[in-house]
Amino acid sequence: MPAIQFSLTRFFPGGGTLLGGCSQKGNWDPQVDLNLANRIMKRAVDVCPALTGGKGVEHLDIIRHGAGLRPFRLGGTRLEKEKIDGVWVVHNYGHGGYGYQSSYGCSQEAVKLVDEALSLRASLGRSQMHSKGIMATIWSTLD
Repeated sequence: MPAIQFSLTRFFPGGGTLLGGCSQKGNWDPQVDLNLANRIMKRAVDVCPALTGGKGVEHLDIIRHGAGLRPFRLGGTRLEKEKIDGVWVVHNYGHGGYGYQSSYGCSQEAVKLVDEALSLRASLGRSQMHSKGIMATIWSTLD
């Protein structure tokens, strides 16, 4: 299956580096593709020999390989509030492979939308507050 491959470096507290990933439209297999992993590692070492002290890909210290499914929406991220059957719902999903990068800003915006919904709920009056609810679905792809 054709794949868009990318390399990036993300440093983790306590050490470790993420070397890269790919995007394969329509592939929902949760298993690691070791051939793809080897190509990513080779490309990373070719671009940055310092990863192994110039000794080649076989000298990478691999902690683990992972496969992550990153659902996206063709229309882009859904970040909005709507009222469904009298309940305010805040949607924040569909980020795809850029969920980590956009999670902070999108989560902040989702909190604003929840605050708006709470303000609208408070303006309904006390007797209506017990029959109306708020549901927030705030999902992020932070590890």
